[in-house]
Amino acid sequence: MNQAKVPVDGNKEPQICVIELGGTIGDIEGMPFVEAFRQFQFKARRENFCNIHVSLVPQLEATGEQKTKPTQNSVRALRGLGLSPDLIVCRSSTPIEMAVKEKISMFCHVNPEQVICIHDVSSTYRVPVLLEEQGIVKHFKERLHLPIRDSSSNLLFKWRNMAERYERLQKTCSIALVGKYTKLRDCYASVFKALEHSALAINHKLNLMYIDSIDLEAITEAEDPVRYHEAWQKLCKADGILVPGGFGVRGTVGKLQAISWARTKKIPFLGVCLGMQLAVIEFARNCLNLKDADSTEFRPDTPIPLVIDMPEHNPGDLGGTMRLGLRRTVFKTENSVLRKLYGGVPFIEERHRHRYEVNPNMINEFEENDLKFVGQDVDGERMEIIELANHPYFVGVQFHPEFTSRPMKPSPPYLGLLLAATGNLNAYLQQGCRLSPRFSILPPSGRPRRLVVLFSDFPISIVRKGRRRSPLPPQKKKPRPPPARGPKETSASTGLVTRGEKEQQEIIENIDEVQNEIDRLNEQASEEILKVEQKYNRLRQPFFQKRSELIAKIPNFWVTTFVNHPQISTLLGEEDEEALHYLIGVEVTEFEDIIKSGYKIDFHFDENPYFENKVISREFHLNESGDPSSTSTEIKWKFGKDLTKRSSQKQNKASRKRKHEEPDSFFTWFKDNSDAGADDLGEVIKDDIWQNPLQYYLVPDMDDEEEGEGEEDNDDDEEEEGLEDVDEEGDEDEGEEDEDDDEGEEGEEDEGEDD
Repeated sequence: MNQAKVPVDGNKEPQICVIELGGTIGDIEGMPFVEAFRQFQFKARRENFCNIHVSLVPQLEATGEQKTKPTQNSVRALRGLGLSPDLIVCRSSTPIEMAVKEKISMFCHVNPEQVICIHDVSSTYRVPVLLEEQGIVKHFKERLHLPIRDSSSNLLFKWRNMAERYERLQKTCSIALVGKYTKLRDCYASVFKALEHSALAINHKLNLMYIDSIDLEAITEAEDPVRYHEAWQKLCKADGILVPGGFGVRGTVGKLQAISWARTKKIPFLGVCLGMQLAVIEFARNCLNLKDADSTEFRPDTPIPLVIDMPEHNPGDLGGTMRLGLRRTVFKTENSVLRKLYGGVPFIEERHRHRYEVNPNMINEFEENDLKFVGQDVDGERMEIIELANHPYFVGVQFHPEFTSRPMKPSPPYLGLLLAATGNLNAYLQQGCRLSPRFSILPPSGRPRRLVVLFSDFPISIVRKGRRRSPLPPQKKKPRPPPARGPKETSASTGLVTRGEKEQQEIIENIDEVQNEIDRLNEQASEEILKVEQKYNRLRQPFFQKRSELIAKIPNFWVTTFVNHPQISTLLGEEDEEALHYLIGVEVTEFEDIIKSGYKIDFHFDENPYFENKVISREFHLNESGDPSSTSTEIKWKFGKDLTKRSSQKQNKASRKRKHEEPDSFFTWFKDNSDAGADDLGEVIKDDIWQNPLQYYLVPDMDDEEEGEGEEDNDDDEEEEGLEDVDEEGDEDEGEEDEDDDEGEEGEEDEGEDD
């Protein structure tokens, strides 16, 4: 219990400790742990202990019948050992029928609400949505007496949007992972998830190509030429290259060749832990002419020890000698890509796991030749981050950023790799490092609205008069030549066969130079477009003002607009609607500095029986650390009229159509500035409603139509389910997977060495 109270994020004491007991109930290997659980439930007391039993419900392929007997037997065995399940989670390949659920409830002695059915879904991001729809949050809240706030529901809005968006991704980004444990891909589970989080953030599917580093070496070319050339073809067609951590000397030659390919061909590259160390070695050998530069891990007697063991590392004893855990890294300069990706903060804290480090006595020559050590530890003795100047993205980090990546808050180094691989890094940095992917989606009325596309083939597109016009045509990916085949002259730097293709290679290099000029012009065009957007923001203001004056003459315009909006309506209770009848005006003011992406929303109210305020505002901006934050007006409620304290508000008809719970009051949006979904709602108002409120005011009341016609098609209800895609600001760690330090590349130490 004491260990469960230790803070894991430097913030505060955890509220919940999750303990997983794997295996099968009744196995002798798990009996000591089951007995420990049995005793622990009395020590922790029932109100602090919740037992969840996960069971498979198999389905016969021949008949399609779902069998409950395995679940009944496992629950009976669990009870015989002194544990009774509070929840039974049933896994199945297809949705479990209600009759099957009721049968499990009856024979396992639990209420039907305590049987949670989880069938195979299109993505793992759908699982939390499926759990929430079956009331698991409500059960935890009541069973463990958890103070779950309304903002948690907004987080589920956000998660649901992300899950839906994941299934609609069209574009693909290919990343080559060059490692030595690729046969067991779970070794890189954290790396894969970090890449997937980043790809989702920029609206791309991830195509991760695993390449065994030894397949890139000359020894494989001699033994298995087909496998050698297939590996090089994968590397050549990759949009970005990642070299993760690892142990031992095997496969390092292939990793060095992959790093050289990324550096010379200007392909976005990220090196993690050993990957960073090898990037420094490759640069020393091929750019500084230090041919004997090496790591003492691979070659203890190297004449140029570029990577050395740390003072606290005892080579004679590998146990407990690693530099582990969360450590602080301080940025040396403001002119760092990675610092900008982290939001311009002076320091970061990331998790480490290594025994070796770059020799601090040899860094001066590297920095004189454009390989910058932009991050160091707090004492300035350990090199933590490298960046190569005049390269789209060539970054190495000594820490493991994948361990802190989350679906709605991707790791900045991995995000930078994906942004660079898709050609969007410069646009992202110019926008102030704000994750705000927006889509050209027509509203229900069919009218186009103004949207800014940050992550497409070009940074900004503008919708005008029903047409989507791009300022520049989409830029296609630069073709990369496959490794040469046939009779044979091998390049020392890449291992590719080049004889007979010299002329073609020169042409490709010339094309690459021309393409670089095109890229430079595209970046310049992006800057000019931002200036134009600023100009037209100012020009639109008089028309917005005139429109507001006209709207003020229409009674109940804004409350009608909000009730008709498919997203806002789900947040409105009956008393919210009554209060919004006194809303006489809405104004959105975007800050002059578009780079900060800040704006303010003002709600103007007439004299009303609910609160004293004439104007209620919410302002969104970036804080000093570069993270999105917001401030709002304190509502001065009249006595007994605080709608945010009325948990018994009845949901309106639109919200009753939904299966999941919604926040009790629209006005809670102004109450909690840490609200996970606040920015989502703000973006909906700013980018959708404010741009053309008339389209929602004129939408007919669907509830009235249903009452008049008596029966209505359910298609509209289905269209209302879920939010449209809005900004994804990932600041929450709730409901997100965490990765253990001891996974992946840490699983193989058979060679007795570490990075």
